[in-house]
Amino acid sequence: MNTLIFRKQICFGKFIAAFLLFVVINSQIVFSQSVQADLSSESKTINIGDLIVVNLKVSPDANSPIFTVMANLVYDPSILELKDVTMSGEWMEVSQKPNAITDTVNGLITRTGGYPNGILGKADFVTYKFKANKAGDANILIAGGRAYNESNNDQGLTNASLKLRILDDELSENIKGVENVFNLNLKINGNSAVYKQDSYSLDLFSKKQDVNQLAMTKIWVFNEDAKLYHEDERIWNTGVDNALHFVIPANTLDEGNYRIIAKVRYENGLEETVAEKSIGVLSNGQTWFTQNRPLFWPIFFVIILVSIVHHVFVEREVYRKLQILNKTLKKTKKNSSY
Repeated sequence: MNTLIFRKQICFGKFIAAFLLFVVINSQIVFSQSVQADLSSESKTINIGDLIVVNLKVSPDANSPIFTVMANLVYDPSILELKDVTMSGEWMEVSQKPNAITDTVNGLITRTGGYPNGILGKADFVTYKFKANKAGDANILIAGGRAYNESNNDQGLTNASLKLRILDDELSENIKGVENVFNLNLKINGNSAVYKQDSYSLDLFSKKQDVNQLAMTKIWVFNEDAKLYHEDERIWNTGVDNALHFVIPANTLDEGNYRIIAKVRYENGLEETVAEKSIGVLSNGQTWFTQNRPLFWPIFFVIILVSIVHHVFVEREVYRKLQILNKTLKKTKKNSSY
């Protein structure tokens, strides 16, 4: 009887262990908070020829220190001219090319830095200096990035944006209060995973705009080390709804995780929009798990359900029969004593 109770405790312990494992796995996903990015400038309205200083600050969760940060900054090089990029304070810059990109043709700056003891609160990260070369509205954006904690887990860096208005000295003061609004809805559609030997297709949708002009959508594909693997672009007209189709050829990407960044630049240079999407590239051939990934959680819950049913019905029935047998033996023993 003690053996049966011990077996029941083991069965129940397995169930509790499986349940706790499920909670731990999902809690890491739910409670992992992205590091906040914040772009700021002393003035958002300037004149042609002025120098613009833009500060990027990062804010991790107070309970999870961050030791390494990588940020992708996107800007419009037809309006702004990059003058300087400086890492702030005690950050140690990773200056190798895959982690430090300065593309002044397409307007993409990537910087990576490590903080020796980690940061817990809001901290200055990078200072960017631009010269205003053309009148118009310029968006400066943090288009994704990474933030690694002490366990070297990437908590992610949120997107951030800063809108600047650059004025020609000869323009009327009334123009300062006029906003040129675009309601672009840029969305990337595509699978979250692809096999290395297969090509990868994605579609970028944009809604019709009030202003009819030409626009260019450009995509970059970076790996986890910020190495550029693929780029492509399309020209389209904002006067109609658009669905732009891009294809990344087979065997272009190695096995690993990648981030697609898409950027829209308009003909008049007044606005740009950024979207991003993460994808995983799998090795050639499919394992049982990759083939049956959608069945994993249903099978997991079926196993748990079977364990519960077995515990409630089967083992209880065995326990009941053993109780009857035990009573019978006691009765027989008692009768034999007479």
